[in-house]
Amino acid sequence: MKELFIDACVREDSRTRTLCRAYMDGYWAGKETEIRKRELNQEPLVPLNRERLRQRDRDIAAGSFAPEKYRYAIEFAEAEEILVGAPYWDCSFPALPVKKL
Repeated sequence: MKELFIDACVREDSRTRTLCRAYMDGYWAGKETEIRKRELNQEPLVPLNRERLRQRDRDIAAGSFAPEKYRYAIEFAEAEEILVGAPYWDCSFPALPVKKL
């Protein structure tokens, strides 16, 4: 099985991350799994703007899904189970900083 853990926790001592690890150690333990982890604090995230959305639409129309460009979407689509660790603070999710263009 292919498992994907998306770690959107921003604190080093995140309780949400601790809960996710306990889940993975319990539920996924002992299964033949390939666990891929994406720690969003370590990823080169950029905002989706109008031009990126237009390029995405062009790529879809052309059937062009280059792995280097769509690696996150490909990982998401290939995963059989997905665990998202995103803490909920004061009625919202914390935002991660994005890279400037």
